[in-house]
Amino acid sequence: MPKTTVLLNKMACQLYSDIRFIAQLNPTQIVDDDTAKMFNSLLAEVRQNFHSVPQVFFFGEMTGRTIKYKDALIVVGQLKSIMEAVLTDEGGVMPPAATPTDKKPKESSNPNDSVHDAELYGHSPPVRVNEDGTIPFSLEEEARMNEE
Repeated sequence: MPKTTVLLNKMACQLYSDIRFIAQLNPTQIVDDDTAKMFNSLLAEVRQNFHSVPQVFFFGEMTGRTIKYKDALIVVGQLKSIMEAVLTDEGGVMPPAATPTDKKPKESSNPNDSVHDAELYGHSPPVRVNEDGTIPFSLEEEARMNEE
């Protein structure tokens, strides 16, 4: 049975992945109450199980409808990175989990297939990704894409 710390890290990775998905589609969308509640629950568990790591106490709880997904992505990514570093330093309990930014998107004939599960999320426009794995964003580019 996996240790609690490993399970918390997997939960942080999944939350990061979910928030990243939303941020890719609309980075300025406001975080809803459910996402904030999920982060706050995870943060409470992380504080309890990683109490010897002072960095986890620098994270504040999220309040729904006050933070944008692009900002939430940064916060959850930092928490996930700290947890992975601590678990790796504790004698190699687990290797760092691969995140979507660590690997190139898989090739597919349907661009939506590599972005998300259409059955769960519905269909969405394809997301353009730079060679380095980042998603380009500028207001001018967004306006041009909306015109097309």
